[in-house]
Amino acid sequence: RADAVLGVARAGNGDLVAVGEALAVGSLPAGAPDAVGLVARIDGNGKLLWHQEYGTQPSTHLFGVALASDGGIVGVGGVKAVKAAADLTPWLVRLDPGGKVLWQHTYGRADDQYFLRAVPTDDGGFVASGSRWSGGVLAKGWLAKVDSDGHARWFKDTLVADEAYGLAAAPGGFVVATAGKLQRFDHLGAEWWNATVEGVCAKVYDLAVLPDEGVVAVGQHGNLPCVVRTDAWGHPT
Repeated sequence: RADAVLGVARAGNGDLVAVGEALAVGSLPAGAPDAVGLVARIDGNGKLLWHQEYGTQPSTHLFGVALASDGGIVGVGGVKAVKAAADLTPWLVRLDPGGKVLWQHTYGRADDQYFLRAVPTDDGGFVASGSRWSGGVLAKGWLAKVDSDGHARWFKDTLVADEAYGLAAAPGGFVVATAGKLQRFDHLGAEWWNATVEGVCAKVYDLAVLPDEGVVAVGQHGNLPCVVRTDAWGHPT
């Protein structure tokens, strides 16, 4: 099989939690999944504390991870209920610090959708970002806000037809990046502002919100890496 680590987060005690997927290679026994999600916890010295596979569906993928204030783990990705299906269904799984499943939910939507990133929000819930496809075409970046038990509060498209990779919590809400567009939302999904950095960073892959509520975004512009710093309203500085 082919294993890959696709996301990592640092716990308050210095541990690292990494998530990814194991893809089956070659012929499979009847009923065997073609992909399972992987989670591993590693201490600050690189010692493996535990690792676990997750997924009862024919195909389970973990693309990102967030850590809750109580040390719990939220993995995000997608599942396929039918192995031959082309489309993924968005999936969140909540684990305790030792890897025990506390809850998991899929969020039934039409066409192919999945989560790539998640962050805890200061109202006790989580927001996840990803992508929504329609008819085989990438339609929009996609957001979901859930409470502490994973129950959906709202869903929302981003402004741009691309994958929503960059995501970071901010006071009262969060900032998301889709391609070269930044958007800031509150917990209820109301947009506070949007700004374009595509003249400097055409494809944002990650971002961070600073203490002054400015944003640092990193990604790719043409064939070059890019970094852009904005003020609290998304204007490049």
